[in-house]
Amino acid sequence: MPIDRAASYEMFSTFDYVETANHIEQRPVTTVPNQALFLLNSNLVHEQARRLIEQLPNLDHQVPNSDLGSVISDLFERLYGRNASGDETSRAITFLEQTQLALSQVTDDRERRLQSWAALCRTLIAGNEFMYVE
Repeated sequence: MPIDRAASYEMFSTFDYVETANHIEQRPVTTVPNQALFLLNSNLVHEQARRLIEQLPNLDHQVPNSDLGSVISDLFERLYGRNASGDETSRAITFLEQTQLALSQVTDDRERRLQSWAALCRTLIAGNEFMYVE
């Protein structure tokens, strides 16, 4: 991507982009709070989470509790490249239940489910495992 030294992209400053006017041999590794806030609140992340959730199977109707684990594992597989552990699955189910209660003002059942799942997806995208390759 071309760099305009006079006007850098806003997203670069969010992720602590290096000052282009100075030469540095090696850039320091930094993490700033704006990064986590961006991943939770950005329109880009909201749109991508929604697109990912709409690709998951069985979300057009109420997913039975017995099938929630497989849908959650599918989401973990897509984001982290692995299945969810039992503890992660139970925490995700609790998160979905609490989020659906918080979204009770959304009258369309499908839309409430999609928003709840998208919130879970955004939470997983903001996780360290999504950000860092080991």
